[in-house]
Amino acid sequence: MTTSSSTDTTAGRRTLARAVRTAALAAVGSAVAVVVFAEIAKAAGVSAEHQLRASSLIFTTVVGVVFGTVGWVMICARVANPRRVLRVLVPVVAVVSFVPDVLIAVNGTTWGAAVTLAVAHVVVFAVTIPLFLRFLAPETIPPAQGSAG
Repeated sequence: MTTSSSTDTTAGRRTLARAVRTAALAAVGSAVAVVVFAEIAKAAGVSAEHQLRASSLIFTTVVGVVFGTVGWVMICARVANPRRVLRVLVPVVAVVSFVPDVLIAVNGTTWGAAVTLAVAHVVVFAVTIPLFLRFLAPETIPPAQGSAG
């Protein structure tokens, strides 16, 4: 019993360490890509007072990547077929992430800024998901105790 518990603890720590490293890499890569994309959009004439400010983009990108990492690992550890769930859930989350962009456009900002923010979400997904698949592949995350996995 001690060996199994010790093995579970070690596997859990390794998964946590991989998740933290992957989240950090995804957050930095996504933040850089989003800021560069926003600067290109502003240079092309997209008008946005505060929505495309680098500090705001970096903060929201890092928060989103952290939440995404937690969700990804929890699904992989607790669901019997995580790839199937993620194949559905990731696009749904991406589409739902556009809702605030539409709302800010309806409530007064420019549609150019709103579309730029929506595309920025796609940029984050494009950087993050391949990193998750490489470093946090569902089959490499041990099932949580008492889970369906």
